[in-house]
Amino acid sequence: MLGIARVVLCIGALAWTTAGTGQDLSLTTDCEGGFREFIHLAEAGGVGSDVKNANIDIAGDKVRVELVRVGAPNKLLFLTRKRSREAHSRYFDIALGNNATASDLETVGKALDRVFHADPFHIVGVEASPDGEPIPGLMQAWEHDGWRGVVHACERRMMILASLEYTVGVIVVVGLGLLTSLAVLWARPPSCSW
Repeated sequence: MLGIARVVLCIGALAWTTAGTGQDLSLTTDCEGGFREFIHLAEAGGVGSDVKNANIDIAGDKVRVELVRVGAPNKLLFLTRKRSREAHSRYFDIALGNNATASDLETVGKALDRVFHADPFHIVGVEASPDGEPIPGLMQAWEHDGWRGVVHACERRMMILASLEYTVGVIVVVGLGLLTSLAVLWARPPSCSW
């Protein structure tokens, strides 16, 4: 009996791991406006009096920010999706690059919070619902219809969350689990006598 429990736990862990791979996040195309505002802030001195411009390079869920300074080396910062509890920015983790300092973390974090009013990340492959309408973010759903809107938005996202790779992975894991369970049951000697 203990062996079957171990098999079930292993299969559950494998299914959990497979499920995580189907939920990658990426920056939305809507984030372009936020980064344009950030560049305008940099040009106006909003991210440091010595900063005259900003160069932004976006690759999937990673952003490279170069703060351009006149007469001094440029500062590099790297943005990724928020995973830590540090409060530099609502939606981004900020890592220091060349010539950047801890005070740049605070300044850039405040500037990002000023230009991004909603989460710029979305689940890859979830741009619209099956009926073609875009799925609102949780804040938009809350503003529109309160808790009912949030629940409805979550339901719509869950209905289209699974990609083909995810679905095939889950089917394979469940199939392997069933085959393993059958093999364990067949290999086990009969325990009752008549």
